[in-house]
Amino acid sequence: MPDLIAGALAQRNIDRAIKLLESEKDRGVFGANEIFLLSYLYCLNGSVEKAETLVADNAASIKQDWFVDWLWEKLQTDFGFHPLRSANNVHRLICGSARRFQGSKILKKLVRTLGLPLERTSSDKCPHFVVQKSSKK
Repeated sequence: MPDLIAGALAQRNIDRAIKLLESEKDRGVFGANEIFLLSYLYCLNGSVEKAETLVADNAASIKQDWFVDWLWEKLQTDFGFHPLRSANNVHRLICGSARRFQGSKILKKLVRTLGLPLERTSSDKCPHFVVQKSSKK
């Protein structure tokens, strides 16, 4: 972690730490640890939706392990964080997975596990799947 970010955190200057991490992200110097830290800081600052979007946008670079499970549970308990809350976030995750697992049954299993219906048609956003929003009656 660069010294400026560590200094901002030591001074409890959350806004400055967020800005520094966002500038690292914009420069392309952004790994999984920075994603975790920025997600936590967004939640701490009341921007849970930003954290959810950040995680969904970078889902391909986050390897699922015990730490990730623990962090998501902690953020959910403390802040109401859900990395796959919105249909758009799920759509991004599925599109990213579809490129890696084209023709695989894994995607259908993933979506069925999440409880979202799938439509096997092309769209402008994702040529593999279209995530349908559930309708409330």
